Amino acid sequence: MSETFAFDVSYATTFEDLEKLRDKMLAFVKAERRDYQPAFDVVVKDFPDQERLTLSADIKYKSNWQQGALRAIRRNKWICALKTALAELEIYGPAGNPGASPPPTRYTKVPYEEIKAQERQEAERVSKFPGNSSSGWQLSDKNAVIVDESSNIFGETDELYMTGPMKLEIGSGKLRRRSLSPSMPLSAAASSLADDIELSRRH
Repeated sequence: MSETFAFDVSYATTFEDLEKLRDKMLAFVKAERRDYQPAFDVVVKDFPDQERLTLSADIKYKSNWQQGALRAIRRNKWICALKTALAELEIYGPAGNPGASPPPTRYTKVPYEEIKAQERQEAERVSKFPGNSSSGWQLSDKNAVIVDESSNIFGETDELYMTGPMKLEIGSGKLRRRSLSPSMPLSAAASSLADDIELSRRH
């Protein structure tokens, strides 16, 4: 009865390293011949993208599958022996030595005074140009109107630029014009008629 166990090692692992691993594991199974058959072979199955070596080896038990608990104990013992042999031979996985100390972390220190001065300059620049917001410059007036010359039939284009719009209101017997405040929005002036027009009430 046997079970195949696959594992990955570094791509730099040599044939000599694999032969040393075979010798160590063969000595282990011979010493534990009560639990395992005295045989061990390691096979290189693949080296995907030349990043690692994929190996496999058979765990050859001396018991049947009905003794599940005993098989689990012997399987764990075999895998731990393989782990110890790999560590002694310095055959590591694709990531390298798992017990190696991590490399030092490097930091670049920047004086806080320089950062604070940059933030202050940025704040002053924004305060000098309040119109420069995230939405862009506001270069148009709120009363601006796009003039289409093709629709200027009655010559009323000048009314769009009046600084003092006029409003006609009903007086006694006729419509009279009255000057509005210069601050009135231009939209109100658009509803007025041209200057010097007077309308009489119909009888």
